[in-house]
Amino acid sequence: MAAGREAPASVVKHLPNAITAMRLVLLPVAAWALLRGDRPLTLGLVAAIAVSDWLDGYLARRFALVTPLGAILDPLADKLTQLTLLVLLAWGGQTAFATIPRWFVALVLAREVFLVYGAVRVRMRVGGVTIRARWEGKLSTALV
Repeated sequence: MAAGREAPASVVKHLPNAITAMRLVLLPVAAWALLRGDRPLTLGLVAAIAVSDWLDGYLARRFALVTPLGAILDPLADKLTQLTLLVLLAWGGQTAFATIPRWFVALVLAREVFLVYGAVRVRMRVGGVTIRARWEGKLSTALV
């Protein structure tokens, strides 16, 4: 931008959501690259998805740009990315990457269903509860 000019507040407010939307757009491309067995492209896209995940969260927290849409969209993008890539690694038939055991995918899927069920039950019983991510949970997701 030119010196002395600032971006409109509405554009800045939705920047983390736009980054999350970009992650959702990159996911099918990463899935396609994985199915083609294009290891460098797949790894590059997954790295871009991971960096953008960190960036949108950082911007939202650092500059108080958290929105109700982002609170839903960000974890949804995380879960879709995780599950899509795991399922493709287990059932995709590609050879560029190691195959993940299907029982492991079932275990991760069961964990996600359990967490979503628990969050819904807590919300129904208590109302609007904020469940904050902790480093232990982020590490667990990264290791999967």
